[in-house]
Amino acid sequence: MNEYFQQNPMGQNNADVQLAVNAALKDEKKKRKKKRLIIIISVLAVIVLIVAVSGNDDNKKVETIETTTVSLSGNKGIEGQTEKAADEKIKLGTAVTVKDLKISYLSCNTNFKNYDQYAEPKSGNKIIRAEFNFENLGVEDKVLNGFTCYADNTKCESYFFAEDYKDPILQTISPGRSTKGIVYYEVPVNAKDVELELEINIWTNEKLLFVVE
Repeated sequence: MNEYFQQNPMGQNNADVQLAVNAALKDEKKKRKKKRLIIIISVLAVIVLIVAVSGNDDNKKVETIETTTVSLSGNKGIEGQTEKAADEKIKLGTAVTVKDLKISYLSCNTNFKNYDQYAEPKSGNKIIRAEFNFENLGVEDKVLNGFTCYADNTKCESYFFAEDYKDPILQTISPGRSTKGIVYYEVPVNAKDVELELEINIWTNEKLLFVVE
């Protein structure tokens, strides 16, 4: 065979080219396998992340907020938005606008557990956590009123021992500014209807009712 290649150098060159082509094809196959493996791993990681996030029902969060306008004293709602009565119950994921104050109901944890062991709720009770955002859309300062919690029409006590507790009561928001409010309450474990009341007019006692569910 060697004598053949010595007598036929072109045959040797063709063999070398074929070997190089085969090596290149093998290398290309390896690269494609690596790329496929990386893509599969990336897709699986995204799926696991989505499942982990969507599976946490204890702390419900809503990314898309449905905006509505609350009608007070016959005022018309903003064009393109739904008009609500002042005492209509507002569910998680809704933003309401009252006299240039936009209130977004961001998240609700109906069984908050991350409290200090020395500040546990009373026997038969649990802690709820609700988060809101307040935005001043007007041209004057807005002063916020606080929340009141009722479980089956019985008033509940506030829970003050959470690190991020931030009751918005008496906070002032400048025009174009916003702030968050995070409130905690201790409610009976077996309560069926839990609502948060936010007073929006101290003269007429009109309130917004946020459903805890």
